[in-house]
Amino acid sequence: MLNDTVSIIVPIYNKEKYLEKCLDSILGQTYRDLEIILVDDGSTDNSLAICQHYAEKDPRIKIYHKPNGGVSSARNLGLGKSTGTLISFADPDDSLHAECIERLKRVLDETGAETVSYTHLRAHETTLHL
Repeated sequence: MLNDTVSIIVPIYNKEKYLEKCLDSILGQTYRDLEIILVDDGSTDNSLAICQHYAEKDPRIKIYHKPNGGVSSARNLGLGKSTGTLISFADPDDSLHAECIERLKRVLDETGAETVSYTHLRAHETTLHL
């Protein structure tokens, strides 16, 4: 599993305030073999426009738009569209540590585990423990 594509699915509903920080943190991952799936769940703010702006800058980003149906339906749509060998989820108000995906992937590779979970870090913390 050393060179697996990781699909990161982000369900989005009216999160324009946080979305750029989230997307910047995903694009800044040290693990580069990513498929970034943004599912706009019928947002009425500028979330979709922000997604489109980012997709123009990075071909790894795929956008899907659907009528509002809730976070689970948005995640399920993303799962159905993903082509990666591995799946990760991020919420649009999350900000991922730059090494998050790389470290998660390393745990999978070193342990042979089928899943890896982790807890959040508070904004004032500077280290990631896996």
